[in-house]
Amino acid sequence: MNVIQRFIQKRVRDISKTFTRMTKKNNLPKVIMLIAILLVLIIIYKKYLVPNEGFTSNPGSFSNDIKSGADKQLVLFHANWCGHCQTLIPIWENLASTHNSDNTKMIQIDLGDDNAKTQQIMTDYEISAFPTIRIFENGQLSGDPYEGPRDEATFTEYVNSVFA
Repeated sequence: MNVIQRFIQKRVRDISKTFTRMTKKNNLPKVIMLIAILLVLIIIYKKYLVPNEGFTSNPGSFSNDIKSGADKQLVLFHANWCGHCQTLIPIWENLASTHNSDNTKMIQIDLGDDNAKTQQIMTDYEISAFPTIRIFENGQLSGDPYEGPRDEATFTEYVNSVFA
């Protein structure tokens, strides 16, 4: 125990010395500049580099994701081997990056594997083909699947109307 205490005391002293050096008058502008740069990097990371984190679900967690999610959710049921899905996913991800918020979410789930969980989700949510796009409101399936064109302009109009 004595070794651990000495180690912690040494680290606390080191941190204290570093803090003292950083807060000297001639270092203060450097510290402020460093903090400003870090804040800018955090903003850039969150806005441009985080890859739709939290908006991709899987068969094991889908029911919980829908129930504990936003007020209104648009869900893309797809399969990674589906050509139409591969065309739609980049459009989906682009729209998701601008529409995802606390109240609205665009979620995608890959149901391309043939297993019991996947089959159960397909049965529960009436998924018979890929891609299928469904609206959920307050965790409940709402309305019919989207059957319109999947070109970028038309689909963007549809997504905007869902979240209007």
